[in-house]
Amino acid sequence: MAPGEYRYREALARRLMENKEYDAALSEYGQALKLAPNEYFVERVNDQRIEIFRHQRVLPEQIEKAASAPKTFDREKLLAKMYLKLGNTTNAMGSLIQAKTLKPNDVSVNRQLAALYAKQGLREEAVATYEHLVKTDAGNAREYYSKIARLQLQARNFDAAIRSAKQVIVLSPRNPEGHQLLASIERQQENYAESINSLKRAVRLRADGTELRAELAEVYSLAGEYRLAIDQCWQCWDLSGDLNDKLPFVD
Repeated sequence: MAPGEYRYREALARRLMENKEYDAALSEYGQALKLAPNEYFVERVNDQRIEIFRHQRVLPEQIEKAASAPKTFDREKLLAKMYLKLGNTTNAMGSLIQAKTLKPNDVSVNRQLAALYAKQGLREEAVATYEHLVKTDAGNAREYYSKIARLQLQARNFDAAIRSAKQVIVLSPRNPEGHQLLASIERQQENYAESINSLKRAVRLRADGTELRAELAEVYSLAGEYRLAIDQCWQCWDLSGDLNDKLPFVD
């Protein structure tokens, strides 16, 4: 095998796909899959193949074909992708649950399943899946804690939301996101003093962040600190690049 041949096959398949030569593109993608260097490449190619099936209007037939194959982790992942392409979230969720049963710690499946749970309003299931990801994909724990905090905030579970937001801060203390997230929770609690303190910490980490300062101005206004709110608006004015960016701060 020539080095990089799988990339050549993929590039050729994409060009054929752009030219609507779908059968030829599928053939090249098939050859590329045989040379796949890793699972990420396989997923990328499968995404393109599914898109071709959609263009050819044969996606339901491909789902039926895949469903008739022996049950494996790869089959369930592929079925979930195809169901999602059709907008069938119920069956997609079922396939992802089956895939997770076969490989409980697969990061890709858990991420997709958590996002789908959240989209469907299944908050407890989404939170549980993101908590599982915190343990199995620790390198991205900050992202998962942020999602957990937002889900708990939607349900007005303030204590749980605050715990997760504080974990975001612990994992990335120099990133203002955690402080901003904590501030939004405290704001919904109408705990304006603490929300102001959290936003001030965020501003110290990103002094040129007009979005942070604008949010701080809003909370100052809610707390009745109008002079301080106006001061933040002027700070935003000074930090903004052109007139169109400045005007929202003098409304």
